[in-house]
Amino acid sequence: MENQKQIHLSDEERTALLNELDRTEYPISKIKGLAQNVMRNKDYARIPFDMWIQSEPLYTREEAMQLADEKIAERKRAFEQMNFDEEELAREGLIEFQVTYFRKKHEKLEALKGDLAKRIKKAERFIKSAPEGLKKEILNLGADKGIIDPDDSHWRQVLHFTAPMILTEIEAMMKRVL
Repeated sequence: MENQKQIHLSDEERTALLNELDRTEYPISKIKGLAQNVMRNKDYARIPFDMWIQSEPLYTREEAMQLADEKIAERKRAFEQMNFDEEELAREGLIEFQVTYFRKKHEKLEALKGDLAKRIKKAERFIKSAPEGLKKEILNLGADKGIIDPDDSHWRQVLHFTAPMILTEIEAMMKRVL
């Protein structure tokens, strides 16, 4: 290391450093790691003992990226191996009530949204394929609710867009007709 850093320790300094390192009771692998940290450090004159003990690793860009990728992969593996029952955690009081409640509410809303989207699509198809008499009935229903202007010359092209606002009424018509 002295040759790499182009510094020269006297025999007394070298002995004092080795004695101090020996007193730390660090394993040799840790001391070698500290030596690597010191060798990579650009700021040096003499190598005081504190520099050895408090040295931090300095990594090249490639080493840092590799360590980060390894850490990310390790955390992914650990997360994938986690297996816990949220219901049990909630019963034990380890998950806040609000978190459990909102998670369940969100799941139910997502299911309802999916169901609602299907119902709306079905109603839109019904409106598009309905005979002229039913379309006029839907137009009057939409006009009564202020959704569509009956005097609009293009009401036939936009009528199916009223389906979400008058869904229950259209579903009743569908049951009546079908």
